Amino acid sequence: MTADGVDVAPTLAPTLAPTLAPTFESVPLPLPPGQGGRLSAFVGLTYPRYQALLSETDPERRPSGCAVCASVGGLPAGLALVLWQGEQARLMSVMVPARFRRRGIGRALLVAAAEQARAAGAKILIAQHNSRLKTLEAYSACLDAGGWSPAELLMVREQAPARWADDAALTYARPYARLVRRGYAVRGWAEAGAEGVAQARTLLATGAPAAESVAGAGLPFDPFLTEAEDDPALSVLLYRGPEVCGWIKARWEPPPPDQPPSVVYYHTGWVRPDLARQGWLVMAMIDVSRRQAALAGPDTITAYGTHGRNLAMQGILSDRFGAFAERIDRLYERVLPLMAG
Repeated sequence: MTADGVDVAPTLAPTLAPTLAPTFESVPLPLPPGQGGRLSAFVGLTYPRYQALLSETDPERRPSGCAVCASVGGLPAGLALVLWQGEQARLMSVMVPARFRRRGIGRALLVAAAEQARAAGAKILIAQHNSRLKTLEAYSACLDAGGWSPAELLMVREQAPARWADDAALTYARPYARLVRRGYAVRGWAEAGAEGVAQARTLLATGAPAAESVAGAGLPFDPFLTEAEDDPALSVLLYRGPEVCGWIKARWEPPPPDQPPSVVYYHTGWVRPDLARQGWLVMAMIDVSRRQAALAGPDTITAYGTHGRNLAMQGILSDRFGAFAERIDRLYERVLPLMAG
């Protein structure tokens, strides 16, 4: 039915809809009990990893936020998904179907999302985007027009099937052998036992790991902070002879709905400063991927990431792992200050 009350065949609605004005609605999340299907028409307008948020009705299981929905002629025409985190709000996604673009819907969604975040008490609204975003130019233009901060490089990420390590082991066979002669070895976190873990704790106690984590979370290189999330079979301790000299921690990335985990993210890596830039981390990256291939399969994905300010680790990823990576991307962040109304 059109705005004039004239019935229109459903097959014609997409043709006529672009001539109608969009309407907007902000829906609080999580949804009230019994309304889990209220936003089902908009599920395809966010990333698979966030789709469950649009049907969640249990306030104990999901963070609170809102879905800003745009409709044109009764058709889903856009969605902005925002979550609250104390005095911060995060724009998880904003999408407009191709046939409804260039009508200002994206900008209107961003404005409405900011208004909802401000009303929830947030002081800033944070958005992140990938360098591989297909609509990056249009997305950036919307944020520029809305007064968002310039994009800041947050993280560099690379990934490849775990079998990359077989080729890398051949490429670096000679430097690998040299390190082995110097006492290089790795052991699985679960295999190292109490003595290995105690040595790692001693390294932390001496204050050696003073820089930021590879994951860029502003944390020290503390391998114990993420124990609950990490896979002890894929995480390793680095050794020089009998002494622990570093580590690499690994966790499985959450998979899309109804799919098994397939991506192992090596999020934290560190080696003693006196061994830095001598190949220890590079060889350990090869070894952890070989372990992954053996334990989880050669087609599972190895992923590495480092903070946008960690130039040393970026160099390792670019110069060593980059030659074998099948995907390289950069994660950027932009911030919108939310002034009190």
